[in-house]
Amino acid sequence: MLAIAPARATAATERVAMDALAREKMAAVMLVRTKARKYAAALANGRLMQAYLSAATQTEAERLKSRIIATLKTLQNRYGIEAFRIIWRNGDVLASIGAAQPPMPRRRQELAQGLAQTSGAVLMLLGTDSLTFVTPVSRDGKSELVLSVEQHLSAYERVLTHGIPGHMKVMIVDANGRIVTDTSGAARSGDTARIAGMTIDDLRMRLSAGAAEGAGFLLHEGHRLEVSYQSVDGWTVIALQAAPDRTPCLRGSSTSCR
Repeated sequence: MLAIAPARATAATERVAMDALAREKMAAVMLVRTKARKYAAALANGRLMQAYLSAATQTEAERLKSRIIATLKTLQNRYGIEAFRIIWRNGDVLASIGAAQPPMPRRRQELAQGLAQTSGAVLMLLGTDSLTFVTPVSRDGKSELVLSVEQHLSAYERVLTHGIPGHMKVMIVDANGRIVTDTSGAARSGDTARIAGMTIDDLRMRLSAGAAEGAGFLLHEGHRLEVSYQSVDGWTVIALQAAPDRTPCLRGSSTSCR
């Protein structure tokens, strides 16, 4: 009995630590994502954009455009935001701040997806190294422009890697089960996430856990893995680490020493 009690206490302590890590990283990830989304919504629906669309003269429009560009520049580099684009519904570019213009197919996708949104809605588009938030700029109920805010995925990598030991791995998975980014540096954004060979839905079933959170141990290629995940607003943060092998304390016992 003396050998059994520490075993359960240690397992519980490990589970709590991993749960806390997943919750902490989820909160940090949501802060970074929410800031970019709020910037996009506030800019698209703010007085400055409405004033520009309602400008009575070309001179007034140019003055307001200069103020719009100055505002965008003040937000550049906050929370990993590296670029802004404002595109007319016909495809002409009103303003571009930051990174080089993406290829034409990507610009067309941003425009089409942005125009398809209702006023005030912000859509996220996952790229190979960035997350782009697109939203329409409307006047009198008609979408005239699309604003895109490009956020580099390194902003998420920084919050994931901060304060975790090298033997742990943390991953972000989107609502479609695709990798956003992780701490290993080996994952490719947009690829289907695999955890011990399983998709995120398979993982939930294996752990008999809910959609919002779960934790447990898995066997993969002869090794035990400790896993904990948290899901918020379509994204899931998954924390993994190798769990120590547990050998029975007593001959013929299924209870481990640790």
